[in-house]
Parts: sequence; C-alpha cells; structure tokens
Amino acid sequence: DKLAPYVGLGWGDPVSSGLPFGFSLEFGVLMQGTPQASMTTSGFAATTLSAADIAAEEKALEDDLSAFTLWPVASIGVNFSF
Repeated sequence: DKLAPYVGLGWGDPVSSGLPFGFSLEFGVLMQGTPQASMTTSGFAATTLSAADIAAEEKALEDDLSAFTLWPVASIGVNFSF
C-alpha cells in the first residue's frame, strides 16, 4: 500500500535534562497491507517459462506472503548533546 499506518509506544527525553547523554525506546506495529508480487523473465528463463508459469509463481509467492500484513517495529536511540 502507498499508505502504511504505524502505531507505537515510546519512552525518551526529547528535552535535555542537563545530562549530556539521552536514550529512547519505541515499540510498535506497521500495517502495510497485503503484499503483491510482480515477476519478469529474461535470458534463458524467458524462452523456457510460459506466462502461465510466471503467473502461477506470482500467485504462490503472494499466498506465502499474505500473513505478513503487520510488521513489528523496535527502535532504540542514543543522543549526545554538547
């Protein structure tokens, strides 16, 4: 999808509290939608594979990836101010 909503929960100190180092943590989930595959052939494969073979392989790949609509996200940050 062109739009991928993200929901997360984080901890950190965006404003310096007088210390030179800071840390942040964030965990969430990215909702990317259903993956879609597109395949093309070239060279020897183009002469040996039919359009039906390629379409069947694309469908099989999409079926295998259909469970991956939500992706976990973890972020760890370290900052230094001077």
